[in-house]
Amino acid sequence: MNPYHYYLNLPFEIQKPSIFIEQHTVAKHEILPFDLPEAQVMLEFLKQHNLDCHNLEYFYTPPNGGKIFIHSDDFLDEMTKINITWGPDSGVVRWWDCPNYKTLKIELGTNNLGESDSYHEIYVAEEDESTLVHEASTNKISMLNVGKFHSTYNPGTEGRYTLCFALRQTGATTKLQWPQAKIVFKDYLE
Repeated sequence: MNPYHYYLNLPFEIQKPSIFIEQHTVAKHEILPFDLPEAQVMLEFLKQHNLDCHNLEYFYTPPNGGKIFIHSDDFLDEMTKINITWGPDSGVVRWWDCPNYKTLKIELGTNNLGESDSYHEIYVAEEDESTLVHEASTNKISMLNVGKFHSTYNPGTEGRYTLCFALRQTGATTKLQWPQAKIVFKDYLE
């Protein structure tokens, strides 16, 4: 079984958020409000599966070779997110084997649920010290294991916009783990 990525065949589509219009010269990451209209269909679907989203995120990978660096959202677990991307089909998420890594503290503030996330520690690695093990376009709704080291790459001439749903069981404080996500979404995996 694939430990990195699955496409999800869901009974709906997610429209590109109207805020995803500006091209940038650098990679971006932002926390979005839960009332984003284009996210509502997914948030309702998650409720039906006893899941919620502790953060709704926006990632942007610039064109012409733009990247988001290799990182693990939490190397000590197999945290699961659902992503949908709008951009060139050649733009991908890549997963890596990283024998050498270090920690990096990222300032977060408060998450969408009003919980204090003043900072988050992630693990980062260098490409020249890592081995590429898998890659996939997420231009179709995708379930990703973000506990594994991953990055983004965009060789296209247009920006790559990603809407990301960080998952957990409703009312839980721990993130939804990959083995459990495969069970919850078993009827939708491609």
